[in-house]
Amino acid sequence: ILDMYASIPSEALNYPNKRNLVGFGFAPEGIENNEIIYELLSDVAWTREKIDLDDWVQKYSLQRYGSYPASIKEAYDLLNKSAFGTFTDHPMHRYQFRPYNKPEGVEDHATVHHSTEFGIAVDAFLKDGQSLKNNPFYTYDAIEMVTQYLGLVVDQKLLNFLAAKEQGQTANLDEIINILLTMDRLLLSHPNRNLEDWLTFARKWGDTPEDKDYYEANARKLITTWGGEPINDYAGRIWSGLIRDYYASRWQAFHKEAYSERPLSERKADMRKWEERWINASGVSEAVPFADPISVAQEMYEKYKSAPIQP
Repeated sequence: ILDMYASIPSEALNYPNKRNLVGFGFAPEGIENNEIIYELLSDVAWTREKIDLDDWVQKYSLQRYGSYPASIKEAYDLLNKSAFGTFTDHPMHRYQFRPYNKPEGVEDHATVHHSTEFGIAVDAFLKDGQSLKNNPFYTYDAIEMVTQYLGLVVDQKLLNFLAAKEQGQTANLDEIINILLTMDRLLLSHPNRNLEDWLTFARKWGDTPEDKDYYEANARKLITTWGGEPINDYAGRIWSGLIRDYYASRWQAFHKEAYSERPLSERKADMRKWEERWINASGVSEAVPFADPISVAQEMYEKYKSAPIQP
């Protein structure tokens, strides 16, 4: 919640009974997950006064994008009322969980913020996309917002798919997989959302082929099955490579028509074996980034902006 970060530190420092309090710190878990929070916190550290968030966002946008058109102001105003104005502990998309979760009940864990305001914020952020797309930071943020929005669309379509399967109706994952693969290709143009980089960094720690394989397997486990039950899928990264090779492929593997008639207990056991094979594999499948990711992001948003999105 940006308003909280802009005000709480100064309230604490100016509290009459603060006693020995002289400053604050922040834990950088997920520091590359939402950059604006850490930019704001870093600025807050240099003042004893509450930050004027409207003024700060304008300066942030000018520094980050080189301009502050009305569309960007509208977008951030709406984000502060929606995704940046709410808090969910450990938000996750439905497509990031094991695909045998049911559409009803406690096993359905999707908790990512969704609202009409967020969808309109994405629309506003993309309005000046063609004039701002040469700024890499605008491109990165636009990609993040659109993949987040498309993830909500996928989550709803997965609910519909699972409900149809429960009722014995014909259902397939084709459109869902196509959206996920488009998200994956968009993220190839983002510098911090790439599974291949993560695995390359891990392998560099090893001195022998065996060590390199060991570190890669650990890196794969950390972002997927680490912790075992009940916190499997805990990390929830929205990364290129991870979406196409793990999340999308896992849904496809579990819901193959010839496979889906087997008892659920057997399919669950097989899915865990599938995950272990992925963890002990090496490398990432090939994919090519879009030549013009902003145009694709705008097209995908326009295509799905009217899609119904439910909790």
